[in-house]
Amino acid sequence: MSMDKIKECIFISVQDKYKEEFRSENFEINLSMGKTISKVFIIIEVIMFIISITDIKNLVFKVHNMYYTVMYALMIIVMIVFLILFQKVGDNNCNNTMMMRIIEISFAGFMVLWAAGISIIDQLHYGQTVVYIAGVIFVAIATYLEPIFVLAIFIFVHTIFIVCLFYIQKSDTILFGNFINTSTIIVVSWYISRKQFKNRISQFNNRKIIEQQNKELERLSYTDSLTGSYNRYKFDEVIENTWEDSLVHRKPISMILLDIDYFKQYNDNYGHPAGDECLKQVAKAISQYAKKISAIASRYGGEEFAIVLPNTNKEQVFSFAEEIRKRIEDLAIPHEYSSVSKHITVSLGTYTVVPTDKLAIKKFIYMADKALYKAKGTNRNNVVSL
Repeated sequence: MSMDKIKECIFISVQDKYKEEFRSENFEINLSMGKTISKVFIIIEVIMFIISITDIKNLVFKVHNMYYTVMYALMIIVMIVFLILFQKVGDNNCNNTMMMRIIEISFAGFMVLWAAGISIIDQLHYGQTVVYIAGVIFVAIATYLEPIFVLAIFIFVHTIFIVCLFYIQKSDTILFGNFINTSTIIVVSWYISRKQFKNRISQFNNRKIIEQQNKELERLSYTDSLTGSYNRYKFDEVIENTWEDSLVHRKPISMILLDIDYFKQYNDNYGHPAGDECLKQVAKAISQYAKKISAIASRYGGEEFAIVLPNTNKEQVFSFAEEIRKRIEDLAIPHEYSSVSKHITVSLGTYTVVPTDKLAIKKFIYMADKALYKAKGTNRNNVVSL
């Protein structure tokens, strides 16, 4: 197997832009699992510890039973420490990647090491490795860890286990059987862990693809196909949400409606392709300025555009409208057939109100449209506020 294949097998990850999000999600899963495991093992080991103490009182206690008692006590203490640690980290919403990994690896490593210790003690009496095997499998299926870390934990603990096994187990037959069985389980468990982690990545990637597709569909549903600015559907949503918020907080809401002056004459004389290009340039200028003032501009219909401005008073919205008028005029798009300028200009109407239960959005839009109508009726290329 080539070095690239080995690296591909051991190192599995998501795209760089999603790494932090993926790590945080995995940590949340491992954190939740760790809390549950800690609580369960505390209960189980307390019971086992009490049973061991009872054996001492009944004078049936042997040397290796003391080892079990110590191991039970150790598990209780360490699980309590991890439970406290998990709780504190969870409450503080830890985003430290290094800290996350240290906690996860320490917890998984201790679980496997403790299970190995129990099986080493078992060699003094039973010669079994059931607890170690169970611990290895448990860690493989109960946690989401990168394959490289699981491999490092397994190799480290298994090396210690084998050394102790050769030192303690006197039966060559049992020694050989335990060596083969545990080594096989290590390999199989690591493969299971790797497969599980790989599936986790696949699920994450699939979810991200769906999220991106949904965002794109949402963007398309909100976007005017010609100008690229927001469409009437987005306008309706924005104005409803802004209106409700302004109604609750008793804050003013303003609106700018603008219309390109003599756009029909522009289309008739320069052609519709030129008209479309003109609309794009005007829409871009409006959208850029709207973004600057934390507002949303939408194509309202034809050559009309609308901007909804939350928490904006009458003087402010007039100033914003005047700035938009100047910016469109500064585009210097030739319009020889306009009655007010040699370039494309716009007329703008603004309206400001503090919503009440007696007012309606339709009335609000009507007043902004009325202001626009007045602007168009007074030589155009100006701003009228009502």
